[in-house]
This record gives sequence, C-alpha cells and structure tokens, in this order.
Amino acid sequence: MTEKKYSIEELMENETIASFAVSPDSRRILYSSDKTGNYNIFELDQEKGKHRQITSLTENALVSHVYKGGSFIFAMDKGGDELHHLYLGTEEKIKDLTPFEKTKSGFHVSVGNSVYYYSNKIDRSRFDLYRFEKADLAGELVFENKDLYELGPISDNERFLALHKPETANNSNVYLHDLLSGDTTLLSPMKEKLISYLSSSQKIR
Repeated sequence: MTEKKYSIEELMENETIASFAVSPDSRRILYSSDKTGNYNIFELDQEKGKHRQITSLTENALVSHVYKGGSFIFAMDKGGDELHHLYLGTEEKIKDLTPFEKTKSGFHVSVGNSVYYYSNKIDRSRFDLYRFEKADLAGELVFENKDLYELGPISDNERFLALHKPETANNSNVYLHDLLSGDTTLLSPMKEKLISYLSSSQKIR
C-alpha cells in the first residue's frame, strides 16, 4: 500500500467540528466548524447535500439545539473566558438567553418542547437546572442543586431527574429526583469498587 502524502496547504485546510444538532424533521444538521478560524455555525441540508454558513461571529459558537421553526440555541463565551452564555440564533439576529454577568450556562438536554440548561447564576460553586419553554424562552428554575450532584437525564414525562454523585475515587451513587414532590431517592447504595454513572444522553422512562 502506497502511503499518501499531504501538502502543508491540504493539512491547513482541515476543519474540526466541535458540536452539532439535528432539526426535529431530520432535514437539517447544524454544526460548529472552525473553517473560518474560529467556530461558527453551518448548516447541512440533507436533501440537497449543500452546506452553508449561518453565523459570522468572532467568538466560538457551539450549537446545541435546533427548534422546529429553524431557530437554534448555541453557547458562546467572550474572549476565551469560558463563561459561556446560551444564545438564541435566527437568520437575522442572536439573543442572549442567559445575560447574567460572570456566570456560566450550558445546554443540558431537550425533552419534548422543553430545553433544559444548567447555570451557576444563584451560586457560583454549583450548577442548578433550568428549563426554557419555547413560547417565551424565559428560564424557569426546576432543580436547585444545593448538594452538588452531577445532573443526569430527564424522563420523557419531565417528572424525574437522574443524579450522580461521586463519593470517593472508586465509588459513586445514582439518585432519582422527583421534580414534582421534591423527593430524592438513592438507587444504588455505595459498594466497594462500584461506579454508577448516567449521562444526559440516556433515557429514563
């Protein structure tokens, strides 16, 4: 097999895709690419196979969710300070959805028409869980994370939230929080050399 060699120019043209989100009808994929020098948001029309640039920002924009009408949510910091805010983007403008000074917010998961996000606007030492409703995009606090859990997936009916909490380097526990009653139940009692982990991509029925 002949080893292929690449020129410096070809290597410099490589792009990195940092994040992506698929529209509800699966016809469009939005993705964040660094082909402009920093991460901007591009669109792939799956039917036509065409790519086009949507944003022309000087900061890194990382897309996380696409709404049915075409608007999208993305995270962006300023000058690399890592204090990301969440923004709503359309073809015409962008709007800061979490305009809180010296705070950090990020996309968590979408369930039905709701978008859940985390933010440390109440207490800089922890991330609480909030929800956007598409109607007005006003953030609603749904879980105040006073015990410093790691946030997990949310059930399809939006009632239950899974939580993960490391106890030691080799042990951790998983909890189930009822968002209606406020009760938190331990699901996996800590055992020697047991690590239980739930990511936000997993589903709770």
